[in-house]
Amino acid sequence: MTYNSAREYIENLRGRGIVPGLANIEKLCAKLGDPQNKLRFIHISGTNGKGSVGAFLESILRNAGFKTARFVSPAVNDYLEMYTISGYPVSENDYAECVSKIKDVLNGSESENFFPTSFEAETAIAFLLFEKYMPDYVIIECGMGGLLDSTNVIPPPELAVITSISTDHASFLGDTIEDIAFQKSGIIKPYVKTVTCNTDTVIRGVIEAACRKNNAELFYTDYPYDISY
Repeated sequence: MTYNSAREYIENLRGRGIVPGLANIEKLCAKLGDPQNKLRFIHISGTNGKGSVGAFLESILRNAGFKTARFVSPAVNDYLEMYTISGYPVSENDYAECVSKIKDVLNGSESENFFPTSFEAETAIAFLLFEKYMPDYVIIECGMGGLLDSTNVIPPPELAVITSISTDHASFLGDTIEDIAFQKSGIIKPYVKTVTCNTDTVIRGVIEAACRKNNAELFYTDYPYDISY
């Protein structure tokens, strides 16, 4: 499979739209050998700032001597920016190789009533790519929400980060800010340290409740007013 044919294959899956839930991604990952379970993650949800926070964390870790990988969506300039190793996009050959594996396990999947979406396939591709290079940390952003986002198939991460939350994707995440915060807080796993910058009392209440339920230690960040380099 060439890079162009791999891209075409994934683009053809976009007609399946958005299907919140983990059933498809769990089944797809299982068919691929659950590569996500071999990796260490930092998981980021929120409405605004996910990309910036991910970039900051990735830079900090690399400068501290760690090997990093990062999965973001969507890409800004080039599609392969979605998948980086140590700050650089993966190769077209690596991408095509992983898409070929996805295609192989999906052949005949219709008979199993199994129809992964494009984002579910892209998430699984990230796991396959990063399994190949085994970084110290994988920084991964939710595509939408958190609780039912395909990235939430990962094992408990090293850190959960919830950036600023506001109204987004209400048709999928809920009509109220409380509903949306509940979905975004779905990345909080048992005993996982969690960081957030949210100051709204309703949002904080939802995040705090999720942390209490999971015995997860919660840290609040303050907005810096005087930054010097």
